[in-house]
Amino acid sequence: MLIGFFYSRKVKPHLGGANKLLVHIALPLLIFTSLSGKAFKPQTAVLFAAASVRLSSSVACWLTRSSSLRAYAGRRCCRA
Repeated sequence: MLIGFFYSRKVKPHLGGANKLLVHIALPLLIFTSLSGKAFKPQTAVLFAAASVRLSSSVACWLTRSSSLRAYAGRRCCRA
């Protein structure tokens, strides 16, 4: 590990391609394989989908409220 640390300090390799590969291919593959081993229950899937929509809308609302994106939001989604 120490050799890799000093090598990267000297050469400064660009790892943007590896990052894209991990985020767009390896991570979804890991999630899919971990979920494929479990039993599918429709009730759990619906509950998970509803919770995901609620959480993502809350995060989007919080981001527009706490940043300069409020001007671009079009309409207010939450109370200030």
